[in-house]
Amino acid sequence: MAALEWAMARQALLVAALAMSCVAGGYERSPERPTEPRTVKVGESFTLRIGEAARVEDAEVTVTFQEVSSDSRCPKDVNCIQAGEAVVVLALESAAGKKTLVELAVPPGGASPVATFEAFRVTVVELEPQTESTRSIDPSGYVATVRLSSG
Repeated sequence: MAALEWAMARQALLVAALAMSCVAGGYERSPERPTEPRTVKVGESFTLRIGEAARVEDAEVTVTFQEVSSDSRCPKDVNCIQAGEAVVVLALESAAGKKTLVELAVPPGGASPVATFEAFRVTVVELEPQTESTRSIDPSGYVATVRLSSG
């Protein structure tokens, strides 16, 4: 019996040591706190990563980059018959509490069509990175350049 108890105690010590080394080595991370939206002006282009927000102070509108719901843009190192597009989803919210989601189709190297919210026009000026045939894009790596302008 003593041998079994010794083996169990040794195993418990190994598990405890491993857990402590993971914490000390930085493997256990605390959740990141959401950042406050930065402030931009109407007509100014600004960049957002997925999950980031910007408050357009002159418009009292907050723009949040939700996701890229699809990306079929032609890779920059390939000649395609069709250019394709990436669909960017933005959440817009006014100071009065009005909310909406807009989906904007962004062609390779170009700007999206314009969507309207309240008395403003919103467009995605650019979406990076551009696709390549030899590598896939990590969704957290997308950066959208957005502009909210007067109607």
